Amino acid sequence: MGHASSAKDADVDLAVVGAGVAGLAAANTARQLGLSVRVLEAKDRIGGRAHTVRDAVGRPWDRGCHWLHSAETNPFRSYADRLGEPYRPGVSPQHIWLGRRWASETERAAFSAFFARIMESVDTAGDAGRDVPASWALPEGSAWLPLARQMLAALAGAEPEGCSTRDTARYQDGEANWPLENGFGALVARWGADAPVTCNAPVHVLDRRGSTLRLDTPSGTLRARAAVVTVSTSALAAGAPRFQPALPGRLAEALDGVPLGGANKVMLSFDRDIFGLGHSFATSLADAPMGFHMQITPFERPVVIAHTGGSFATAMEREGPEAMRDRAISSLRAMFGARVERHLVDWDTTAWGGDPHIRGGYSMALPGRSHLRDRLLEPLDARIRLAGEACAPDAFGTVHGAHASGLRGAREVAAALGTPGSAK
Repeated sequence: MGHASSAKDADVDLAVVGAGVAGLAAANTARQLGLSVRVLEAKDRIGGRAHTVRDAVGRPWDRGCHWLHSAETNPFRSYADRLGEPYRPGVSPQHIWLGRRWASETERAAFSAFFARIMESVDTAGDAGRDVPASWALPEGSAWLPLARQMLAALAGAEPEGCSTRDTARYQDGEANWPLENGFGALVARWGADAPVTCNAPVHVLDRRGSTLRLDTPSGTLRARAAVVTVSTSALAAGAPRFQPALPGRLAEALDGVPLGGANKVMLSFDRDIFGLGHSFATSLADAPMGFHMQITPFERPVVIAHTGGSFATAMEREGPEAMRDRAISSLRAMFGARVERHLVDWDTTAWGGDPHIRGGYSMALPGRSHLRDRLLEPLDARIRLAGEACAPDAFGTVHGAHASGLRGAREVAAALGTPGSAK
């Protein structure tokens, strides 16, 4: 194809909006293809929903993504190896609290089989083209049902009534899901450190009316021949950035049909290991379906990461950090006794739904609307592509899905621009 716009009055060939994994992947790929690039990031850091922080004792934990999903093929496994970032292969033990005791191995196996049957029903419906609520696949009458509902909400970001069987069935996950010892956000920060990023530069307006795109930020305007926009679907739907002219109705419908679901965490840090379960997970049938999936002493550190999903995550975020902490401590106290509070030394929570640059956890297609995810892959026009985890139909909600979408966006833009011009 020929040039989509003149390079004469452009500052760069490609502007990338957002320095999450998709944006960093797009920027680095475009540079390798010979394009000049500038990444505009609203936050004071890179990584987006990949963000590792430390507790008061210096222990790292991930506020956002935390697994090497599909580690067998995930490119970030190779990046971790190259950068010397350790991860933990294998499957971590899963414990279920039944209210008065821990479930036996036989009982845990019974729940695993029950949940596997549900997911098989969801996949069967989706593979057959049925785009119905995942609740359709839930059997009645099982004591395990509340916990299954909780796990579905954690996986999808919404209750089974609110997520699509077809969308879920399209997701391809390998057997290996491995945590990173120093945090996924820390790995992303190292991997993307060389990208040409300007932080604290939210794009308020993306004007595509002229031959050159104009991206207005608080510190000035960037002119580019093309753009890859990696902002989340919920943030885009809320007008961040605002497009001129406005986004076409076809794309606006897709953004509404594939919003971000709910996902948050509570971090609880202790002065010693009072749990005795090793690197494992624990959840309470007594609390389900409005309960936590607890990551217990990851990498043998005396820390608990309490994961929430769906409407529970959203409701707890509305109640505030102290309520989130108290609810998580109450759940742990039921399992491990009053010593939980005596040994607590630090705590923190996430609130991704209230983050104006994100507005949720990860993308999910509403029932009957999974086909709209494919629209996110369509060019907005000859010069603009969307990217991000929502634009990965078989790997949405993952870092490697965001990475793949960034590569795709950069390659498509490079093809549309033809031979890179000498942008000034």
